[in-house]
Amino acid sequence: MLNLKKINKILEYYKKVYTFKNIIIKIIFIIVGSLITILPSFLIREAVLLSTTNTFNILGNFLVGQIEFNQGISFSGLSNNPELASGLQIFVFIAVILVFLNNKYIAADIGIIIIALAGLTNIIDREIPDVFNGVIYNNTVVDYLKFGFIPNSTIFNWQDVFIILGTIWVLIYIIIQLIFKKKESREEYAKENNVPKKR
Repeated sequence: MLNLKKINKILEYYKKVYTFKNIIIKIIFIIVGSLITILPSFLIREAVLLSTTNTFNILGNFLVGQIEFNQGISFSGLSNNPELASGLQIFVFIAVILVFLNNKYIAADIGIIIIALAGLTNIIDREIPDVFNGVIYNNTVVDYLKFGFIPNSTIFNWQDVFIILGTIWVLIYIIIQLIFKKKESREEYAKENNVPKKR
């Protein structure tokens, strides 16, 4: 038997998600997000693959260029199982896109779409054969940045930066929301129980 109250709650939620304003904002986020994640990622990728050496200087000892063809995912995890790494990337991308499409909080959407688009860029990168100095690398993501001042620094790429920034944005948003909700619940409790305000 269908619970009408639950159905009505779901419908009310999606009315808030898909207002005209929210749809326009989501479209704008997708366009702007693509311009700062997908487009630069492939421009940098092509420039890196055209270089003749796999190491180069960018910002002194702070940021160093070192090309690596990564068959795994973050921090070279699952590099011995590229099919699983690829499948996991696709699964995470679909999950993040579903969160974006079902989310009514515009502020959180900024971080969510950046994570999704950067993840999509890695998926596309993996499907394009990488040609470097006449050698073809299949089923790899091109990583090319590392911190020179950190011994054995992880090598990463442009899209990894945005995955991390997007994740930090969403975590900060969640923490702020939890703080506000806790404050609201305290105020409601105080109001219901006639608890005097602290001075």
